This record gives sequence, C-alpha cells and structure tokens, in this order.
Amino acid sequence: MYHNGVLYESDGIHGKSKVKKMNAATGKVQFVEKLDQIYFGEGCDIIQELNILVVLTWKKKKVMIFDILSDGDGGDGLQLLDTITLKGTTTGF
Repeated sequence: MYHNGVLYESDGIHGKSKVKKMNAATGKVQFVEKLDQIYFGEGCDIIQELNILVVLTWKKKKVMIFDILSDGDGGDGLQLLDTITLKGTTTGF
C-alpha cells in the first residue's frame, strides 16, 4: 500500500507476521511492527482521511488499526490504536 512516499506491507507467515513501513524510493525499511504470534497478517489498506493503516488477520477475525504518522514516541514508526474483533464470517476478505 503506497501513501505519501511510503510503502506499507503486511505479510502473513504463521507465528512471524509483521507490518513494514518502507521508503518507496529506496526500498529501505524504516520500521517493522511484529504481530503477536497468534495472528496471521492477511493484508492491509490505508484510510487516508484518518491517517490510519488497517491490517486484517486470517482466522482470528481481528482488524488492527495503526496510526501511520507516529509510533507513539514521536518516531517514524506505527502506533497500534485499536484491535477490533469481527463478528460472523470473514469469507471474501
């Protein structure tokens, strides 16, 4: 997912899923947020109006919402704002 010169990537590996923030011009990784081992990171999207990155998980029916402007310490990372549990089926995500 591309936003303001930054590339965001969510990858799914059982026990090792992560979200990466990279410089789109150089490919240099700026920040890595490791997801808890119980989650399989399925994909992500950006809601530009809210400056948030939404990360979907597979099987656990969780949606993680990250602030894309800060890591909470004034750094250049990601800050987890909330985790939402989806109800019902997730088929089609």
